[in-house]
This record gives sequence, C-alpha cells and structure tokens, in this order.
Amino acid sequence: MGVELHVMNLLPGYILKEDVWVQSNTPIVKKETELTEETISVLERFNIQTVVVLEESIGNGADSNEHLPIETSVALQNGEIESVEKRFRAVYAEAIHEFKKQFYSWQSGVQPNVASLRPIVLPVVHCFNEEEETINAVCMDVPAKEYMYHHPIRASLVADRLAKRLGYSKAYRNQIILATSVMDSGMARVPTKILLKRDELTKKEEEVIAGHIHAGFETVRETSHLRDEMKKAVYQHHERLDGTGYPKGEKFHEITDLSQILAVADVFCALTEKRPYRNSLSIYETIETMRYDLFGKFHLKVIEALQEEIGFFKEGQAVVLSTGERAVIVGMNERNVYRPIVRLRGKMEATPLTGDRFIQRIV
Repeated sequence: MGVELHVMNLLPGYILKEDVWVQSNTPIVKKETELTEETISVLERFNIQTVVVLEESIGNGADSNEHLPIETSVALQNGEIESVEKRFRAVYAEAIHEFKKQFYSWQSGVQPNVASLRPIVLPVVHCFNEEEETINAVCMDVPAKEYMYHHPIRASLVADRLAKRLGYSKAYRNQIILATSVMDSGMARVPTKILLKRDELTKKEEEVIAGHIHAGFETVRETSHLRDEMKKAVYQHHERLDGTGYPKGEKFHEITDLSQILAVADVFCALTEKRPYRNSLSIYETIETMRYDLFGKFHLKVIEALQEEIGFFKEGQAVVLSTGERAVIVGMNERNVYRPIVRLRGKMEATPLTGDRFIQRIV
C-alpha cells in the first residue's frame, strides 16, 4: 500500500512505491529505491513536492531501533486487529491505524476534515467509558516515533474524562473530544526531521513547532462541526494562566475553561509519552509536576479533576518506586500528596519520598 508524503517529511529508510519523474525519458529516482539523505537531497534539488512510499517501510525510517513494539498486547497485522485482552485495546489500535492514514494525508497537503475524525475518535472514547477503563490505560507504552499518532487519541480520552468530572453533558463532551483530536493537526505541516529530532530544538525550530497552533486553527475556522467556543479552545490550548503560553501570551480571564481542559489533557499526555528527545514520566510524577511545579499555569479545578480521575494514595498500598524498590505506604504527606511516607521491603523504619525517589506504580 502506498502513502503520499511531502518531501520535507521523508526519512532515510523509506522505500519508494512509484518512480519519480521530471521532464525526461527516465525517472530521476526509481521505484523500490530505499531513500538516503543523498536521495532526499536530489528530490529537493529537483523541486519534487510529493512522492509515494510503501506504507510498511515507514517504520524502517531513520532511528528505526526506536520503533519498539507497543506493550499493550495489541497487534496490527494485515489490516486486522488482534487483541487477546480487552475490547478497548483493539478499538484503540484500530483508531490509531485510521488516524495514521489521516495524518499521512495531511502531510501530503490534504486539508484536515473534522467530520472524518468522528468515526475514528468517538468510538474509542465511548468504548473507553463503557469498559470503565481507568486513566492508567491511556498511559500505555508506545514508540517515541509514533507519538504524533497516539497523542491526539490519548488526549481526547483524558479530555473527555475531565469534562465529565466537571459536569459537561455527553453531547458537549463529544464536541470537546473532536476539538481535542484536531487541536494538533497543524503538526502535520512541521517537517518530520523536527518532529523526531533527538537534540534540543533551535529557536527557529521552536517557532516552526509553535506555528502548528495557527495551522490547526485554520483547520477548524470554517467548519460547521465545532462550536465557536471549541474553535477558540483549539487556538488557546497552549496558553497558560500566568501568561507564559502562546500564541498570544493571554492570561487568566482571557483563557476559557474549555481551553484549559484541552491544555491539561495535552500536557498530561505529552509528559507520559516517550518523545525522541526524552523518556516518559510516570502518571504520579506527571500529576505531581502539573500540580506543584507548574502551579499557576492551569485552572486548579481542572487539575483537581485530573487528580480525582487518577486517584489518591492510601495507607497499606504496595508500590514500586522509581528506584525499582518495593515498599508499602504507611503515611501521608500533607504538603505533597504524591510523596507519601513508605516502608521499604525488608526495612522497619518509615522513609519519606524525596528527590528522584517517587512512586512509579501501584502493585
């Protein structure tokens, strides 16, 4: 199966499905050619805009050793979903498969269509709720190179749960789900080399990334499938209450509650995802970061809704620490609920959690 991609999104290792022609009797690059940096440069010099590559070769691009299997007992083989666990895993995998197709088309220049996302994202969110999955299920391990496909789906799941806790109706929540799924559609216009860069971004590259806000807003500006307040939320989802966000640096009352729901879902999922330049954080390290380290950037009521969704620690719970040690919670820390007092296995004394020692997961 072929996927049409813009030349700026090509990576070494992709394989051409079709010949690439200019005004000559022979192709400048033949089909079945495995792309290299030199080949991509040739395409750029000839001002080739798009090419068709084999879809199965996309996982063989540069740094393919990062393309690890998803640790969710869900496999996508020959277009069929194989799931030996819960129905949600299968529905989620199918949603990712379909969202990838959408993202590839956006990269080749097709304008994102909100209506086309409805049959992709709404079923997985509804299944998530029907199966009564916890938010922990959202934080499955996925390859760093795949984050741009998983992030919109994961963020939609979280945004829906936040909206439910904040009292929004099911119909309104569907609007929030759609807005969340399309809020980062502008990322398709960012060159893949920047999206997958392992090193620190340059100032110019940061500006390119920030430009996804305007591109994403253009996607929804004229659509009849989203309310105006949802369109504004898409535009504002990188704004922060203290004025440190973008694109306008708006503050407090200028930022809507809906924007904050999208923002909190966006940041929570981003921090719990592997990215090419960093590892993921645990759920508890993430919520601690958002609650304390990023205090003042998000509406407290939205953060509290996230805390309630994740749940709080209880005395007697067995846990695994970031150091790999096993422990039991024996007391609470009033100053930081995510740093309880524990007793390490084989030890008698109680130990407060400080520094890089935090709870990785509940056993």
